[in-house]
Formats: sequence, C-alpha cells, structure tokens
Amino acid sequence: MTMLRRTTTIAMMTSLLAGCGGAVDDDYLGDPLMQLHGDITNEQQLETPPEVGAALLWTLYADMHMLGPKMAAQETLVDAEFPAQFELSIYEPPPEEALFTLEELYWDFPGVDPSSRLAASFAIAYADGNGNGVVDMVGAEDPAIVDSVIGYGEFYVYYYEGDTAFTVPETEWTIEPGFNLVDAYLDGQTFIFETIPMDTPVTIAVLDDPYLNDVLCTDGSEHLSSADMEDCFVDGSNPACPDMGAWPADAEVSCEDGDRALTVDVAEVEFTSACVSMTRHTLYQWVLEEGDEAPAGWPC
Repeated sequence: MTMLRRTTTIAMMTSLLAGCGGAVDDDYLGDPLMQLHGDITNEQQLETPPEVGAALLWTLYADMHMLGPKMAAQETLVDAEFPAQFELSIYEPPPEEALFTLEELYWDFPGVDPSSRLAASFAIAYADGNGNGVVDMVGAEDPAIVDSVIGYGEFYVYYYEGDTAFTVPETEWTIEPGFNLVDAYLDGQTFIFETIPMDTPVTIAVLDDPYLNDVLCTDGSEHLSSADMEDCFVDGSNPACPDMGAWPADAEVSCEDGDRALTVDVAEVEFTSACVSMTRHTLYQWVLEEGDEAPAGWPC
C-alpha cells in the first residue's frame, strides 16, 4: 500500500475534561470547530505507561489504495487510570494534504460537485515514547517507531468542504458540511456507514496488537515472511533438525493429530525497520508413525 511521505500537524487546542478557566489572553483561539470527547478503556488490563495520549490521524482510502498521508493531530495527555477521559478541541479544518476531491475518491454522485473535498480520520491512544508531547510519524527508512499506539477509536471523523449535505446513493448515510462523526459497522456482508451526533462519546479501547504501530507509517507498512519446512524423524536422522526440546525458547510449538504430530516454528528476523520487516520461518515437523514411541522431551 503506497502513501505520500509528507506529514502535517493540525493546529488544535487540547484540554482535559477537568477543564480550565481564566481570562482570555493572546493565545485564545476562539470557539472550536469540533470537540471530540470520550474514554480510553483498558478492559484487558494490559500494561500501559503512566500517561497516555489521544490524537487524530487523518487518512483516506479509495479503490483500496491509500490516497493521502497519515497525519497526527495535536494531542492531549491523560493519566492512565482507566477509564481515562479525554477531549480534543479542533480549531482549524484539516490540512490541505488530507483533503481529496470526490472525483479523486471515485465518488460520482448525481447533483454533487465532484470537486468538493473530503477528509477522514480516526482517534488513537498512544504512548509518547520520547516525551515530546506529539505523535511522531515515521517513514519507511526510519530505523524504529518512536511512539507506541495502544488502541484506536470506534468511530471516524469526516470533514466535508462542500456547501450542502448529500446522501450517498442507495444508503441512508448523509454527510453534512464541516465535521461529521461517523459509525461504520458490518451488517451481514455489507458495511453500513451512519452519521451520528457529534457529542457522542468516543471509546478508545487499549488493545494487544503488534501491528497497531503501523498506522504511524507515512509510507505504509509491509511485513513479509517466508517459510521453509524440514521433515524430522524421531531417530534424529535429519541433521538439519534440532534435538528434541533444543529449539529457541521463543519458538512456536503446536501439536496435532492426537498429539502424535509436532510442529516447531522457528522465526528469524532478517530485516526490520520502523515500518518494514522480513522474517524467515523454519517449520520443523515430526510425526509419530504407528508403533513409534514419543522420544524424551516430546512436548505433546
């Protein structure tokens, strides 16, 4: 999946739900165009840092291709005592790089100006790895991810630059000018999109997913793997196979066929960067034939 390499930070003001008062000063930005609020939950009780952040990432797909970069909106930090409340107050429209015409999105709707533009985003929870207070996006050539995404929101934020609302044909999904909070869910074999009230609380669930950080990759991400197989024998006659139980501690061991078949997956990372990795798997397989006894160290 290919994306542009540019990243832009959205000018945004953030505050905790506890709120803050005081007189208007030179930094006053006026009334926000949109406020997004909700909870960051950790139902699985996963380990998290003392503080986590909430942010928006802007991106758009069309015809299964990424049209634009993923860009971090300015963030807010919250204490990681779950459920943790957050609020994001947006004072400017999305940046130019995040906006695409309906024509670019292959949306051709009767009566709708194809040159009108749209942007889409979703909320994330993240750990600020270097303490700089912003989400650090990374490119394919960067050696490592700096921040860690720990979850994402259940809804999307769309921004429509047109003058009048329109309804997507053959659906009940209406997109209003300005910011829209959108729910997307699967109904049978069909994805349903529905605009919901902007003040609907957004839940960001903390997840255990090693690929969550891929959303920070401005050029997209790619994780490749290859696999070789070795037929092993209980008599140890294949020298390419490890001795029973002498495989690496992080190898994946699985038993099948009534515990008479054993597969050990040994993975070796050949190349890794922030967003690209190549892993070679060697699958060692043992099968107990009729009359064979399980050798010492048989894990099944």
